[in-house]
Amino acid sequence: MKKAFLLFIALSLRVQAIELVPMASVELMGGGAYSGGEASSFSGNVEAEGILGLKLSESLSLLPRYKGCYEGVSSAKRLETGKHLFQQNQDHTLSLKLIDEIRPGLKGKLLTSYKKSLSVETEDESFGNGDYDYDQTGFGGEVEYRSAPFDMTLGLNRYSACFPNYQSLASSFETETAGLENVGKDTQDYKTNELLAEIEAELRPGLFLNSSLLWTNKGFLDQSIPTESGTFSEEKRRDKIQELSLSLSHSGKRKVEFSLDLLTNNSNQNHYDAEKSRFLPNFYDYRELTLNPSLTLYLSSLDLSLSYSYTKKRYKDRPKQDTDGNYLEEKLYLKSQILNLCLSHPLTDRLFLKANASHKKSSSNMEYEEIYSYNYSSSSYLFGVGYEY
Repeated sequence: MKKAFLLFIALSLRVQAIELVPMASVELMGGGAYSGGEASSFSGNVEAEGILGLKLSESLSLLPRYKGCYEGVSSAKRLETGKHLFQQNQDHTLSLKLIDEIRPGLKGKLLTSYKKSLSVETEDESFGNGDYDYDQTGFGGEVEYRSAPFDMTLGLNRYSACFPNYQSLASSFETETAGLENVGKDTQDYKTNELLAEIEAELRPGLFLNSSLLWTNKGFLDQSIPTESGTFSEEKRRDKIQELSLSLSHSGKRKVEFSLDLLTNNSNQNHYDAEKSRFLPNFYDYRELTLNPSLTLYLSSLDLSLSYSYTKKRYKDRPKQDTDGNYLEEKLYLKSQILNLCLSHPLTDRLFLKANASHKKSSSNMEYEEIYSYNYSSSSYLFGVGYEY
């Protein structure tokens, strides 16, 4: 990080007269969530973002940015297990991006960032003490080349994350579900390298095709790999993730978009179920497909957005379990469907009212649900105001 900071300083020495362009937005929302006949109490969500654009010279710009959110109402996308239905979350990200226009159509970008994520998952927890709180630092660079009708980007990023409060077997919930791979102190800490290749083309006015490939190599610093004999290998866990994204969108009096995402995770991590003395190889290998059509209507005094998301995740070798927890031959799969409706009404040029409602249905061939809920429906609603500057 020190080298990254010095590089930012060196490039910034080309400063001439500085022009400032501030931008900010904030949303204050209130609402609640439902699942399985259980309702949360009324709570609030807050999102805020601020960017100070600094034009250092004709070709050099600097963008300090803050983005933060507090979620007192878990949206349908966040409701992954019945145990953690109404968790609270807050994220805070500081980033600094340096953009150098090397020549017309060609830009180089450097980015450094810091993120702090806090969560409360049980009634006796407080912010700052959550097992899954983490700090993430990142540094990377991009090269963008634009030649009509194409816009191409190649990027390389590196992240590292630390979970300061997490220790395996730290709670009764973790004890019930832990396998041998969770034995250790910093089993969730990781370092990640990402390589991104993206291309966008304007096929005709208002019609855009976007495609991207993301390669991720994620290494866990203290997560050992159990073997069939119940011992550990000398290797640590490493996940290799490939993600292909395609989207087609058309904008005019309305915006129509359809996206397709294909994700594959190949991990060297196994799982050893100590309670049943069962060794499960390639426990985290899976393929995931996501389809997401959306429609936005720009009416005279109202913006209406409707979106639907379908996701299916199929594990390569992880077996399903029956209601007693016994392992079967069939491999595990998860499916989710999310329907989301959003309304926005302007009060002034910068102030607007906003309402959002979402519903999620999750299903799986998993029958054992003593710890996690795999088959459930959940809904959430939010309404409030927003301001953009």
